[in-house]
Amino acid sequence: MNNTHDRSGKSNDFFLGLNTAIIAALGYLEAKGGDEHSTVFLFAPFVGIAICYCWYQIINSYRQLNRTKFKVIHEVETKLPISLFETEWELLGKGKDRNKYYPLSLIERKIPIIFIVLYIVIFLTGMPLNFITNLLK
Repeated sequence: MNNTHDRSGKSNDFFLGLNTAIIAALGYLEAKGGDEHSTVFLFAPFVGIAICYCWYQIINSYRQLNRTKFKVIHEVETKLPISLFETEWELLGKGKDRNKYYPLSLIERKIPIIFIVLYIVIFLTGMPLNFITNLLK
């Protein structure tokens, strides 16, 4: 179980670092004179969005994997004299009461979405003004 958690954490670290590097590079280019790099501001957000989509899917995959592992643990516990994980789950309201337990994976999934929104904003602000006005006509 711990191995899955470690791999998930490393995956999140990788994707967070990658997105931070993309945003930092775009910020650097903007500070150096964004007009001459306008094509970067149009295409980099698509790369960022694709990366975030993969990140989101990986978070979902780890969530499904952990759910299955806990189902197995709960099944094994039915054959044991004590059920620590089942007791813990009951004390946490079985995940139904957000005041008792808010799943980490639900929080983790918001981070790629925030980056996607940021990439959309970067894309829209990087569009040439005449292209936007033609779209609105």
